[in-house]
Amino acid sequence: MARLSIGVERLGAEGFRLELGGKDGAPNVVGLAPGGGIRGRYEQDDETIGLRSIRADTLVLSEFGWSLSAGRIEVAAPTRLKDVEIDATIARGDRQPKFVGAIRAGQVEATLDLTLGSAKIHGAAVTIQGFELSAREDGKVAIRLGHITAGSVKAVLEAIELIATHVSAPGAVTIDPSGIRLDALDIGQVQARLPDLGALSKAPTEQPAAPKPKRSVPELPFLSMLSGLFNVDVIPDVTLPIIGTRRAKHEFRIPIAKGVIGIRQLESSLSTLENMVLDFEVEDGKLVLEKDIPLVPFDNTPLVYWPLDRDAQALANDKRVAIATLLRPELPEAARKSADEDRKKKGKAIDLKKIDIANIDISLRCGGPSEMPVAGGRLRLGSKDHPAVGELMITGGVTYAPGDPVPGAVKVTGKKLRVGLDSLALGSRVLSAVDIGLETVDAIDVGFAGVRPSSVNAMATGIRLLGVHLGPKPAAT
Repeated sequence: MARLSIGVERLGAEGFRLELGGKDGAPNVVGLAPGGGIRGRYEQDDETIGLRSIRADTLVLSEFGWSLSAGRIEVAAPTRLKDVEIDATIARGDRQPKFVGAIRAGQVEATLDLTLGSAKIHGAAVTIQGFELSAREDGKVAIRLGHITAGSVKAVLEAIELIATHVSAPGAVTIDPSGIRLDALDIGQVQARLPDLGALSKAPTEQPAAPKPKRSVPELPFLSMLSGLFNVDVIPDVTLPIIGTRRAKHEFRIPIAKGVIGIRQLESSLSTLENMVLDFEVEDGKLVLEKDIPLVPFDNTPLVYWPLDRDAQALANDKRVAIATLLRPELPEAARKSADEDRKKKGKAIDLKKIDIANIDISLRCGGPSEMPVAGGRLRLGSKDHPAVGELMITGGVTYAPGDPVPGAVKVTGKKLRVGLDSLALGSRVLSAVDIGLETVDAIDVGFAGVRPSSVNAMATGIRLLGVHLGPKPAAT
């Protein structure tokens, strides 16, 4: 078999372009601009091309695009590589794999475009200290990067759009079939947009929709670590028997201490008429909200109740109740039957037109550690050494009107947030992070359609992430 072997100095002087069959019709391409200082051997026969001990003080890539099992990486010209080493065998014809070997560089200055499934990442003014692309005989390709800095990074992860500035990855970065992994990531400022929040939960399917299971309140253990002030005006607009139309403002001004609020403060937040008629009582291991019209004997009618365990009953006896308890109300049998009968009537005895939740002014702190289910994964809140939220302020207002999603808006600001992520679903990808710290949440603006969040715009500064992994969603078993 005839074999050609020449020095690469001439190739370097004239420029060089290599194109191989890639994935999904996108070729793998390496193009070098003309330059000097290149040394090594170029070998070629009927089956392979060999790049042996290629070395260069500086190379300028005119073109680079490479498909990986996890996605594709491309660089925009000109891209400058320093202290370059190439040792590789390239298959000709239909032989597989097409490329086996390694490309290394001590430093890379580039503009990068990275595609991982549906995730697209664009990095501008990127400098990488230590680059290695390696391909094995089994066809698996991996990219390993050292210290990375970038002037800005734009990313689209399913419905999430991110713009980050002053970005640095001081540890190792690996891109391989399992996805992308970062030891650490520091971001000076990040802006995030979710113009269609519902798109995160939308997944194409050819199967008919399964019946929706009965909703249950998820376990929210972090509630026991909340402290602060809950200031909200609730204004229901409702038509009642005999009374007719009633629109009253209930001004809730309630302190929270480790997830517990005072029952007296809750009652006194009701408007005058409701405060006179409604009472909380502890009866038979339950906290009961009952109708008790003054001066009318034997009128006590339970409207709703909350089962109490031993700890909750001790709190109730002290005129206190946990927020977690209030999230699990139950209807007495008589009230349930009355509600069922009311639904069967053509005209409802009680007609709720809307509820305005206005003048929201909530300030919270949250300790740790705790966790909760989110988007198919888990959100970890705080640690034994760091609270989940140093300070969180929520302002704005929303409206619930049956059948009419009235626009609303809530703004969130905060300081000293500490969380972690385990397998958070982002469409076809999952995101995990051992630790995420934010110095300041400048603003999270949440748009609402009724009481359902519809969009999010956020800005935060001073972010540090540790142990980040963005990978493919595991196949269903």
